[in-house]
Parts: sequence; C-alpha cells; structure tokens
Amino acid sequence: MPRLPRRALGPVLVVAALAATSPAEDCTDLDATAAAVRAAADAIGAARSGVVARADLVPLLAGAHGAIDAADVLASTAANPAELVAMRTTLRDSLATGLRAVGRAELHPTRRRKARKMLVRAARAVAKAAELLDRVTAPAACGVTLNGALGGEQIFPADNWWNVDVSARPVAANSDAVIDFIGRNTRFHADFGTDFGIPYVVVDSAQPLTPLTFLYDDESDHAAPGSAPGYPIPPAAKTTPGFIEGGVAGGGSSGDRHLLLVDRGRNLLFETYATRWNGTAWSAGSGAIFDLSSNARRPEGWTSADAAGLAIFPGLVRADEAIDAGEIRHALRFTVRATQGYVYPASHDATHGAGGASRPPLGLRVRMKASVDLSAMSAPARAVFTAMKKYGLILADNGSDWYVTGALDPRWDDERMHDDFARVTGDDFEVVE
Repeated sequence: MPRLPRRALGPVLVVAALAATSPAEDCTDLDATAAAVRAAADAIGAARSGVVARADLVPLLAGAHGAIDAADVLASTAANPAELVAMRTTLRDSLATGLRAVGRAELHPTRRRKARKMLVRAARAVAKAAELLDRVTAPAACGVTLNGALGGEQIFPADNWWNVDVSARPVAANSDAVIDFIGRNTRFHADFGTDFGIPYVVVDSAQPLTPLTFLYDDESDHAAPGSAPGYPIPPAAKTTPGFIEGGVAGGGSSGDRHLLLVDRGRNLLFETYATRWNGTAWSAGSGAIFDLSSNARRPEGWTSADAAGLAIFPGLVRADEAIDAGEIRHALRFTVRATQGYVYPASHDATHGAGGASRPPLGLRVRMKASVDLSAMSAPARAVFTAMKKYGLILADNGSDWYVTGALDPRWDDERMHDDFARVTGDDFEVVE
C-alpha cells in the first residue's frame, strides 16, 4: 500500500517552492489550487466519518476523488512546470489506490480499519497541502509585498505637510531653547536596520477587509468612507513574522506592534497600533485610515496609530528611496523623551515625561542646518540628511531623543548607517515656524 501523504504532497511542495518567483498572473491559479485542496480535505474528512459510521461511501468517495483530482489538475497547471506535470500521474495513481482500498472496506468489514488509517493519512497530507498553499498565496507573490518599492509614488498631495519644502522657512523664536531641551550634544540615531524598524505592506490587489476591535474605539476608524468595515490585513500576518512591528507573527502581546498597509488599489493607507491576532480575531489599540489623495487631518483631539494623530508611513526612512532612488522627497518622523501638547499638523496630545513647559509639542518641525557638511556620509545617509535639510523632521511620538524612524530592510548597512547618524547632533538642527 503506498504512503499517500508523501506522494500527495509532492506537487503541492513544488507549487510552494515556485510561488516566490511566480509572476502575479499565476496567483489566480494558485488561489484556485488552494481552494481545491481545501475541498479535498473536507471530502476526505467526510469519507472518514462514513467509514467510521459504516455509511454508504459511494457519494463520499466520489466527492473525495473529484476534489482531489481537481486539485491535482490545478496544481499541474498553476505555473505549468515540467516537474509538476510529471508528478501529476504519480499523485493520481496514489490517490486511486487509496480510494480503492476504502471502497473494498465497504465490501470487507475486516479491512475497514486499514481503510480508515489510510484516510487519516490522506487527510493529514491534504491539510498540510492546504496550509502550504495558504502560505504561498497570501504573501508577496499574490498582490502583497512586504516593505515593497513604490516606484517613486508620492504619498499624499504635493502640498501636504509631509511633502512641503521648508528649507526657506524662518527659524522659530524658541529654537535654541527647544534644541537645548532635546539635546544639543545628543547624537542622532537611525531607528531602523536590517532586522528592526517599522515594516509596511504594499497591497496591489484586492484583499478581504478584516474587522478589528480597538481599545481606543472612539478615536479609531472602523471603515474607509463608503466602504465596508475592516482593514486589508493579509492572512499571512497571522502566521508569518515581519508583517507587524516587533517581528512576531500575529503581533504578539508587547511593544508598539504597528501594522502599516498601503492599499494602492483603493489609494488608502491603513495603520494600526498594538496590533494582535488572538487566534480568532484581530484587535488593536487604535486604528486610522488615510485617503492618500487628501490633506484631511484627524479630527481635533483624535489619535491615530501614532501619538501625534499623524500617519506613520509617509515619515519613514525607506530603502527604496534612500538606496534605490537615492532621494527622499518628504519629511521624516522622529521622537523625543518628553512632550507637552501638540501643534499643527498633529491632532493629539500625548503629554509625557519630565520637563514642564520646556517640553516640545507633538507636530514640532525641525530642519537640518544648510551649512552641515554631508560629503563624508555614505550615499544612503546623504539622501536621508538632504531630506532633513529640505523637508525637515516632524515630532510624532514620545521615545528616545533624536531617534529617526525607518523601515527595516536587509540591504541597510547597519554599522555604516549608525556611524553616519552619530556624526550628527542636535546642534546641527533648528526649529522652523
């Protein structure tokens, strides 16, 4: 009697291995394959019940055979590689042998136990196949790209506060006092690298909208205008590390756990804080949905996924800009140890830490002085600091002084970026009006 699980899994494993490099147009076939494999699992489960109950197996076996055969055909045509086609016959033969054994069990009750064992093995194999296909159809190969490039696409309109040129704005009257409080001699820090930072997800094809519950429900968005409730969270975020800040699949239970979703089809940005999958549902501390074609602020007094009530994604240092394009055309996000109140464009007060009236407000904008020499910096660092001269930085949250937020990417040179940032101190900056 052949061992069904190993042979049944063969073609599915090949599909999984190919999925990472399959073009987007193959995703429809992979989705259909996954659906057929799940149907096969259901049919086998029903056949197992029939064997145990000594019921009529004819319709159950027909359903199992039909579902598995459909999965076999779809698997062999998903990407149409020669190896899949060659394995198709082996899979069909193995399944046929197993199903014949189940059929004989109906005529010979003494064989019922062996048939039941075979169905158990088949069920495990097909369930594993469904799991594998879920993994390869949900992530980047099918319309979802983790930390993906946006091809120079601008986030928010050109006159949005993240995108405006502030290089000619006057210096604020309290600039020296603010810089002194944050730390004139404190070195800057790149709060991103090869394995840390805030990840983001680029959604290029329609994803199902998943409802969430929020701790700060009255200041959170449940649905985009004119849309059903929910956020387009990829299923892979439940089981795959890297989608949510902190590197824990499903978010875990500690840390900021930001989830940033750039939905290009809807032209919307979905962001959540303290995001968590508990095994049955998604929840978050807060959530905000931004129309990327609009300059609308959050309602006065409302938070977002960030303390200042601002969007997080447009203020990230991203490798597709600093490394690939060599240019960043927007302001960047930074933190300090203590804040009090907020100013435009922020909308939320998260007063924190010691310092009284000396603490800067969320929404504060600082700019690198034009006189700072960048010639000794690496090319990616020059792109970052050049943006700081032209667009500045916006104070978005409480944290460590002069920490600049970015997205993790395996291409960052952590040591060099750390050294380049450490060349810069608070004295190289000024507050702008």
